Amino acid sequence: MTFSNVYNREDLIVRDLTGSGKTLGFGLPLVEWLRANKLFGNAAQELQAVLLAPTRELALQIARVLNDIKHHDKEYSVLAVYGGVPMDN
Repeated sequence: MTFSNVYNREDLIVRDLTGSGKTLGFGLPLVEWLRANKLFGNAAQELQAVLLAPTRELALQIARVLNDIKHHDKEYSVLAVYGGVPMDN
C-alpha cells in the first residue's frame, strides 16, 4: 500500500500487525484528498466516506484516529456506527 493508492481512490484490502499504522496509513491520505478537493465544510454537507471495520473496537479506533488528524474541531464529523447502540451525532 502506498500513499498514491489511497490518494488515487483505489479500493484496498490491508492487513498487517497490530500497531503498524494501518489506520493512519489509509486515514491520512483519505482526509488529505478530501481537503485538496474542498469536500469539507459548509459546501459539502453530505457523506464523503464510509470505512468498514470487523469489530466495534476497531471502528472506535478508526474514529479516534480520524478525529485526531482534524485541523480544527469543526473541519469534519466522524460517526462510528455499530450494533447494539443508537446512532447519535
